[in-house]
Amino acid sequence: MKNWTVELLPGVVVHAYLHQHQQHTCWSYLTEGLRALDQSELAFCWPFEDGDVPVPPRPLEFFDTVCRAVAQGGRVGPGDVTGFAKGSEVFGRKDVTGVLYVPCPGLEEIAVPPETLSVIPLLGKELERVRDEGGARFMARQALRTQTYPYPNWFDRQRKSERLKKGESVLGGGVPVIHSWLTHAWSQEGRLTLRIPYYERDLIARALENIPVDRPFALLTGIAPEAEGILVWRPGQRQAAVLAAPGAPAAERLSGNFFLFATNPEVEVSLGEGLEDGFRLILSLADHRALRRTLCRGEAFELDHFTLESSNHQVMLLHDEAYLEQAGFQIEKSTELLQQILGLMQATLQRDELRGLAVRVQLDAHGQVAVMFPEALEFASKNQLGLAVMALPAPPLRLPVQLELHCQL
Repeated sequence: MKNWTVELLPGVVVHAYLHQHQQHTCWSYLTEGLRALDQSELAFCWPFEDGDVPVPPRPLEFFDTVCRAVAQGGRVGPGDVTGFAKGSEVFGRKDVTGVLYVPCPGLEEIAVPPETLSVIPLLGKELERVRDEGGARFMARQALRTQTYPYPNWFDRQRKSERLKKGESVLGGGVPVIHSWLTHAWSQEGRLTLRIPYYERDLIARALENIPVDRPFALLTGIAPEAEGILVWRPGQRQAAVLAAPGAPAAERLSGNFFLFATNPEVEVSLGEGLEDGFRLILSLADHRALRRTLCRGEAFELDHFTLESSNHQVMLLHDEAYLEQAGFQIEKSTELLQQILGLMQATLQRDELRGLAVRVQLDAHGQVAVMFPEALEFASKNQLGLAVMALPAPPLRLPVQLELHCQL
């Protein structure tokens, strides 16, 4: 593997690599320094072509523009898109109308920071389709086309734009949509599940304020990391195809790309079903009102064949899988410790009437826990929390491992 480093801004560089990735010889570009500006690092990958010079400059031009926008306050997150002015030439092509940002599933042989976003170019009317129908549907189609799970994070330099007409999907008929890549939906053994993390609650609640109570609406979700397969649909298909995850031939837990909610005054018992590459819940009037209320409050909700999960907790691993394996870290052996830390955080929130709290910890080779963040302990309660966390025993590791825990009431 060969690599180069190019400085774009003071403190912000792009590392360029020539390596094997997803059965291709690829150029991969990975930023370093954006995290200090409160922006996830960005990655871009495209296959090597004869005649390429080290390093192909087109991606560097894109990163230079994006990094300068970040320095001026611009931010992008999972599922966001950036559109380009008509006639712009991006990545050497005039048909690139925008880019989609999705969680980076990794780059072979390269240590990728947590929460890194892959940059996925959109061609022609694909930008409009993603805005109308969500990024997960587009990425699922690319996954099936390339037979790459969960999706390819490299750009086929010869790819043509998808030819799709507006209105061919239930999502193209003027249904209000709410983009939430970090919300996930799946089906398993006849049951539909929608999981909404706490940090998406306010976004969904604000969007619902602008949608009349009697109107259907759809949550455009991301691809569930814990799924065993993803649903893929194109206009004309009577039933969605399934792309199974490697090692999961049964593919029982299937990730959908949207969840549509509709109400019918003639329905007494709410019904859930698959629809295209997502799910639909037809609700009674009472259930519809209750569901909207729980969505706005961030609460759990359950019907006979439907579960709405609302998580107040999140645990983030701050290393890639290769490092965690080298360190000897197994999430199963740390579950009890993490539950204890989250319990202490929950108690702190309730005692001090706080809404949210984040703590970064490090587990070391001696079975000890160190609190890395918050670095400035502003009041005694956080100090007490830190001391309580450091008193907990942890499973010994070969290398130190850092985790970030978020808790919210």
